[in-house]
Amino acid sequence: MRNMKAVLIKKMTDLLWQIKDKDYMYDFLEDLFTEKELKDITERVQILRLLKQWKTQRDIAEEMKISVTTVNRGAKVLKNKNSAFNDLKITL
Repeated sequence: MRNMKAVLIKKMTDLLWQIKDKDYMYDFLEDLFTEKELKDITERVQILRLLKQWKTQRDIAEEMKISVTTVNRGAKVLKNKNSAFNDLKITL
């Protein structure tokens, strides 16, 4: 399964790398994702942003009205020293 994830990420990366214009990216994402999918993705990124602000997992869960388990998944991402999110400025 891990190998399939890598293959899918590679395909998506190759596709996204072709987009050089912000407006085109907006249109692409609008066409690709449903509102719920965008909400789910944005929520995951927001969890990472709040964790990077040193908020506790419990506080994040209460603030966002989600489970601590969901927040914990985000914490695991940031604990990985190779995670791209460690270098990104997250503004969502």
